[in-house]
Amino acid sequence: MLPFGSRLADLASEYLFLRLRRTGISLSPSMSVYENVATGVYFLLVPVILAYTWALQGTYRDTAQMIDITVPMRAGLPEFESPDGLPDSWRTLSKRIKDGDHCNLSELKFCAHTGTHLDAPTHFVDESQVTIADLDLDKLNGPVLVVEAPVEATTLTAEVMKALDIPPTTRRLIIKTRNTKRNLMYMTAFDSSYVGFDESGAEWLVENTAVQMIGIDYLSIASYAFLKEAHVQLLKAELVPVEGLDLREVSPGLYTVHCLPLKLHGADGSPCRCILYQ
Repeated sequence: MLPFGSRLADLASEYLFLRLRRTGISLSPSMSVYENVATGVYFLLVPVILAYTWALQGTYRDTAQMIDITVPMRAGLPEFESPDGLPDSWRTLSKRIKDGDHCNLSELKFCAHTGTHLDAPTHFVDESQVTIADLDLDKLNGPVLVVEAPVEATTLTAEVMKALDIPPTTRRLIIKTRNTKRNLMYMTAFDSSYVGFDESGAEWLVENTAVQMIGIDYLSIASYAFLKEAHVQLLKAELVPVEGLDLREVSPGLYTVHCLPLKLHGADGSPCRCILYQ
């Protein structure tokens, strides 16, 4: 009498041999019982593993917390160097149902760098050929690290950046600053005391990390005093600044980011919609 284990393997082999013949997969008679079983199990488990992986991906999407980090486009939204913010005329209706038209039809008028938006290299690097429509979207979608600068940091200098302990392999980075605590993206008047990079901080980021996307919680990635210098450092290296983020509900940590600009041919900037998954 065969031991129980051998008998079970033999029965399994017979079953798999008959089962797999229907799928066109042949088991070799010269192979041992255990080899036949292993081969059959392999081919039967592949679709099971794939299905399980797909199910897990669906479960992740169903259970992951989504955080919208885009500020609403609205009248009164802060605009760079404006005391009055975005005017009411940013959106007008050229057709109205109540006026007898078949539909309502909005027309929009605002700067490409309004609200939550992206910069293309052509924004500050005149010799660049990379516009918003040319950006590599892979830079804007995938794992992202969110860090928080100390509340006393008024500028993102090389010293401040070094203290944040950013892993050198980080590809996407969002920096939460005291701009968020001050609620600057919800204040109408432009505030030039916002936190942003100086030239040394931008240079440190380019030289010490693999960052390709850099996000911040006010209208400019560069501090007001280093507006040109810091932008040029980042954009010459083709880092993509994502500016005007709403980080009030975001804690430091690892997330997945999805950020998509409008595909505006020739444009140096574009509003975008950004979300995080935790």
